[in-house]
Amino acid sequence: MKYIVIIILSTFAFGSCSHKQSKVEVDSSALLRDSIVDLIIKFQQDGDSMALYNALSLNEIILSQDTITKNRYYNYNTQIQILGLLGRKKEAFLLKDKVLSKNQTNIDRLIYDGMKHKLFGSKDSAYHYFSLALKECDKQDKDPQNIDLIIKKIEIYMYQNKKDEAKKTLDNALRNDPHNPTLLNWRAEFDNIYNKFSDYFSDIK
Repeated sequence: MKYIVIIILSTFAFGSCSHKQSKVEVDSSALLRDSIVDLIIKFQQDGDSMALYNALSLNEIILSQDTITKNRYYNYNTQIQILGLLGRKKEAFLLKDKVLSKNQTNIDRLIYDGMKHKLFGSKDSAYHYFSLALKECDKQDKDPQNIDLIIKKIEIYMYQNKKDEAKKTLDNALRNDPHNPTLLNWRAEFDNIYNKFSDYFSDIK
């Protein structure tokens, strides 16, 4: 788990120091980030929830002072991770709005909007956004072996509790690419994965 955290927290590049922030502020933020990583690792090793609360407080300080765009994406993703570890799943989910594209042809944005409407009980709006996301998948899918888009389509159907459509999409993909390890794993674990998706919304309320 230690290595997973380090990977997650190092995937977002930091911006240059040429913005309005002073070098002292940037160095301070970098030190705080290192402290946050250490606190998350401490929680995962010792189960000390106070370490997470301290990490959350430090990250809120960074969010208030670090205005570089690339850094803010990193900082918000860190906040999302900490909230998730604290079991505050709804807060973590809603904060994802800060890190997703605002472009309404972006598939991840459309899926998120569909999930958000479903979470708050707006079934018609949820269906609308999920349908748009599926259309974008079909529009962008010029390669029948584009695994990323295939998985996104399966996930969309699962979020809508459309098990048959999800299974059919997966089986069609396997016919085109019968030895793909990702698809084979999804097929072997299909029921377990579907149950997790079905439980997702009740789990974060």
